Amino acid sequence: MLEVIFLIAFILTLGFIALEIFQKTKLSQVIVLVIFGLLIGPIFHLVNTDYGSLIRSLAPFMSTLALIFLLFDAGLGLNLSNIVEEVGKATLFTTLVYLVSAGVAAGLFSLFFNVPVLVALLAGFIVGGVSSAIVIALLEGADVDEDTKTVLSIESTLTDIFVVVFSLMTINILLYGSSASPQATDPIILIVRYISVSLIMGLIGFASWIWLFSRVETHKFSYMLTVAIMLFLYVLTQRTGGSGGFAIFVFGILLGNFGSVERYFSYLGGLRGEIYKLLIAEIKNFDMEITFFIRTFLFVLTGLLLSLNNISWAVLILSIVVSILFILVRYGIFKLLYPSTSEFVSWFAAVMIPRGLAAIVVVTILPDIVGGNMLIKPYMDLLEAFTVLVILFSNLFTSGGIYWLYSGNKRRALLTTSESKSVAQPATRPGTQSNTQSNTQDLSLMKEQSQNAGPTNTNIKQVVKQLKQKEAVSKNLKRMEKIEAQEKSGGQKGPSSIKKGKQKGNKKS
Repeated sequence: MLEVIFLIAFILTLGFIALEIFQKTKLSQVIVLVIFGLLIGPIFHLVNTDYGSLIRSLAPFMSTLALIFLLFDAGLGLNLSNIVEEVGKATLFTTLVYLVSAGVAAGLFSLFFNVPVLVALLAGFIVGGVSSAIVIALLEGADVDEDTKTVLSIESTLTDIFVVVFSLMTINILLYGSSASPQATDPIILIVRYISVSLIMGLIGFASWIWLFSRVETHKFSYMLTVAIMLFLYVLTQRTGGSGGFAIFVFGILLGNFGSVERYFSYLGGLRGEIYKLLIAEIKNFDMEITFFIRTFLFVLTGLLLSLNNISWAVLILSIVVSILFILVRYGIFKLLYPSTSEFVSWFAAVMIPRGLAAIVVVTILPDIVGGNMLIKPYMDLLEAFTVLVILFSNLFTSGGIYWLYSGNKRRALLTTSESKSVAQPATRPGTQSNTQSNTQDLSLMKEQSQNAGPTNTNIKQVVKQLKQKEAVSKNLKRMEKIEAQEKSGGQKGPSSIKKGKQKGNKKS
């Protein structure tokens, strides 16, 4: 018992250290935690991971719990207005990248191992999507515009859904085949059903949350009640034929943007002002802690459950090749949809390939879903090894890519930042710089801003607005010089009028 408690404490401490390393070096915590799991499990056998062990029996439960909290946390952190503005191109970018990446992985998987097409597609769908938990963390403090951050945040969140939905869809086809219901064999019907049922259930869950919290007298344990609603919502959505994870995601978005949507639910009760702000703040704080706890254990669990006997040179080489191709696919599609973006932003979007929690969740629950089905069971060890290695190499390439970008393009990033700040500074008095030189710098600044902008032209609009303000200040300063010249030549304007003109000019500046 003491050994188990010590191991839990050590894993949590390691998770915190891995997070600190990630914040300072951008080396993904997934790499550290999965390698630690490999060391204490398959390599040194400090923890029993044989079939039938406690660790393996807990894996499906931990994976499902991680999926619930992962998607709730992702939805809670998204801004609804940004989603509405960018959802069109972001959805197109997400869909193209995911399907092409999954297709590339599936094609090579089939070529390397000569497996059935549906099994290869399952492998592609599992590793086709990026991890929202890692991508969103990497975007914090990144020197790219907000529009690019929004697109990549939406993509990482949607691909978590895609990984689960498309993987489960393929598993259903493999398990039931043509003898199943049409919903099981028709991908379009399955996806539409998943999305529609999940949206409705997410709205019902959010309405239930408002109704409950507008009637309880104490909000001390608001997060625990929210967790209870999430678990109920997941179970009911799964039972009604939808995706429980997607319903949780919708619930998280609505809860995180309560101020924007509350008027549509006002008939259920009042939750306004400081009460709402305190509730959401408390929920977000607890959610970060719980998500960290579950995510840390699941990454270690992934390393624990990996069998080294399943890792061959073919799997190793394929995982590396697939990870590199993911970067090239992302770069090509991003430049196709956003041709005006700079090379820095394009390559930044391209190296955002870290695979993570959603892929791990599907792989760990796969044995429980498949059972003794002989169409998938012979390939489960191969799928597990391929998935874990792609997760490791994709995170390594992301960390290395970010290091390369910031070491090679740091000068450009700093130049853009300094020039952006200089636009906001008050204009200097005429005479310190010629108008031609000033205009040339302003034009070059606008050009630089447009080159480093992301998917939209918001930066250019801000620069134009600032230039107009600068022009108004310059006119006032010229008027002050004219008054001073009239005073020197004996004009009628006295000192009081000069002072008044200066005050007016300073006020506008």
